[in-house]
Amino acid sequence: MDATLVTATEVGIIAAVVAAGTQLVKQIKLPNEYLPLVAAVIGIIAGLVATAVTHDTNYLAGATQGLITAAGTSWVVDASKPATKAVADRLAASKQAQNDANKAAITASVKAEMEKQAKEMEDTNAQA
Repeated sequence: MDATLVTATEVGIIAAVVAAGTQLVKQIKLPNEYLPLVAAVIGIIAGLVATAVTHDTNYLAGATQGLITAAGTSWVVDASKPATKAVADRLAASKQAQNDANKAAITASVKAEMEKQAKEMEDTNAQA
């Protein structure tokens, strides 16, 4: 007797469908509190479709695995948001620091060139 609900490939496909479907639903400006429910429905449907495509007859297992995969996918997306934001903030701060350093280097270079030209003008005027 096979105790697996679905294959690893089916789980991967269900997870991708749930993630893509949830992102598409976000585009219609559905409030975020409904997204886990949307993910669950998409997961159940994807699980049932995976069961039908593989010519399996255990639709309950397919629907259950779809629901479990949807819950996992939603959790991963929600759990990764703080880390993603932290990385984005750090990258932005690093980019800003680099921009500030470049600006300071350019300003110092321009200032040095202006001082050099001012000294050359003084020397030229002193010789005349």
